[in-house]
Parts: sequence; C-alpha cells; structure tokens
Amino acid sequence: MIPKEKAAANGNPLKGASKLLIHKKYMLFLIITFMIFSPNLANNTFFGLFVEGSGGTYTGIGVAFLIAVLSEVPFMKIAGAWIRKFGLLEITLFSGIISLVRWIFYFTEPNLTLIYATAFLQGFGVGLFIPAGLQYIRKIAPAHMIATSITFYSAIGNGLGNWFNTFIGGIIFDHYSIFYVYLFFSLLTVIGLGLNVFLLRLEKQEALINSKLNETPS
Repeated sequence: MIPKEKAAANGNPLKGASKLLIHKKYMLFLIITFMIFSPNLANNTFFGLFVEGSGGTYTGIGVAFLIAVLSEVPFMKIAGAWIRKFGLLEITLFSGIISLVRWIFYFTEPNLTLIYATAFLQGFGVGLFIPAGLQYIRKIAPAHMIATSITFYSAIGNGLGNWFNTFIGGIIFDHYSIFYVYLFFSLLTVIGLGLNVFLLRLEKQEALINSKLNETPS
C-alpha cells in the first residue's frame, strides 16, 4: 500500500567516495567516532557480563540495561537545544568526556549499587553523540555526497568500530577480566578526545580566517 516513487538516478553510491577519503575533517571525525562512540556500542555486549561480574543477578542485568537504554531518550530530545547553544563538536567532546569518566569508573570495580546509579550515563555517550555526529557529517560533507558520507560514517561507527571493540574486548576479557575491557575503552576514548579537541581548534582557526577574509576595509 506504500505509494510508488521514482528512485533518483544517483548511479553508483560509491562513485566519488575517494573524495571523502581526502577530506581531512571528515576522516578525522570518522576516527573520532571509531574511538569515542564505538566503545559505547560494544558496551552493550559486555555490560551484562560486567554487572554479573560485580555481583548482579540476571534480573539486575535487565534493570541496569533498562536504565541505560531509557536514559538515551531524554538526551536525544535535549540534544538539539544543547547543540544550538554549545556547538556540534563541543557536544561530541562533552559526550566523550562523560563516556571516559564512565569507563574509568567501571575499571575501578565499583559497588553494584553505584553501577545501577550511574547506568544513566549511557544517555550522554549515545543520546548526545548520535544527533551531534550526524549533523556534523551533514555540515561538512559535500552536498551531493551526503548520503554516501552518512553511509561510511555509519559503517565505521556501527559496523567496523563496534566489531573491533567487541572482538578486542573479548580477547581482553578472556585473558584478564571484564574490568580491563573498560580500561581498553578508556584508552581509545582518550585518543578520540584528543582528536576531537584538535578538530575543534581546526574549525575555530578556519572560522577566524574566513571572518578576516570577509572583513571589508574601513
């Protein structure tokens, strides 16, 4: 019953993708997404093991997941207002900082009650990063390649990054413990935050240069 629409003749969606690979800010943000956002997705695999390793029951795992997932909704709702007030990269930086605090806290083998109490921090790591990341990609990508740029962005964050963190995290879990998985997430996030700060400064430098070029002599 869905109305039929003519598909736009865009040709090969990978055509011109090489232009994205030499787009400095785009590639930097893909790495930032890999380092900051992907561990949040991989955490969905390990969080139950983490709660169980901290003494939680199967019911407790369900409660912890419920708190974590529900926390994403309000943050996605307020993300737009925060982005307009603070900026896109500022929000991804803030999201990454909260994620880093969470991973380090989990590495310290906290009390189970504190784990439940801080499960809402997932809202910062996921609920803020997703809308800010998508808007930034749309902002910097060439107008005729927005669909392709979002496809690659999703593939890196949701696909490759999630796989990498889950795979390496599994190896760490086998050889050490679930708590060292979060140390691994912490190290990746630190790298991502450093790149986020670099990209933020790059954006500000470009904005300053453009403002000077647009100034008219008095």
